[in-house]
Amino acid sequence: MTSIKNPFWTKEETILALDLYFDLNQNIPGPSNKKIIELSKHLNKMTLHDIEKRTTKFRSPASVVQKLHNIRFVATGNGRKNHSNMDEIVWNEYSNNRMLIKQIAENIKKGLSINDNIITYINQNYIEGKEIIKQHKLHERNINIRKDKIKQLKAQDKICCEICGIKPYFHDDKIMYSIFECHHIILLSERCESITHLDDIAFLCSNCHNLIHKIITVENRWFDITGIKNYIKNKKVLFNP
Repeated sequence: MTSIKNPFWTKEETILALDLYFDLNQNIPGPSNKKIIELSKHLNKMTLHDIEKRTTKFRSPASVVQKLHNIRFVATGNGRKNHSNMDEIVWNEYSNNRMLIKQIAENIKKGLSINDNIITYINQNYIEGKEIIKQHKLHERNINIRKDKIKQLKAQDKICCEICGIKPYFHDDKIMYSIFECHHIILLSERCESITHLDDIAFLCSNCHNLIHKIITVENRWFDITGIKNYIKNKKVLFNP
């Protein structure tokens, strides 16, 4: 007979645990702590999981403590390495905005789903401008490629983004090409030092260039221009330009 295991923690439950983690100033007490017991009781009252799928230890104080240790490992890399993908998702999405996580947690406790949350963003101050030194390994790019690509496209009367088709806003050579960037069709980081031809370069607006690299990161594979157009075509668009 297969033993019953408690269901995985949902995003809502993990958000409540993260909120408690911050309330405790990232210090994790034992299962007899009042706040630990309160969260355990609240999790048991929620209707996210069917009763028949729960064991007698479902969201017990001890399991809440374990979840806080999992979150601390994601946050610091120290402690018990037994976290879930959901722990990482919630931490990456909300850890930098404690006011937001507090408001969402309060709404969840009121019975609202995450999608029902109406968040009022408070005007916050952000510290920027500190000088830091970063060391990066970069693949050298030839600064003449962009200039020559623009000359090629001007001669062909094809100055536009190869994905969305947007054209320059102005007829002023000093600024009209500033919204465009060159994209290597063949992944530069996987090539040794080699010759790049102008036909190896796609001419994209800044938005589409950012988009293609984001899609490549999300999908974990490289796209050529035709492939990215097909990918976008199969996605639900928010509006028709």
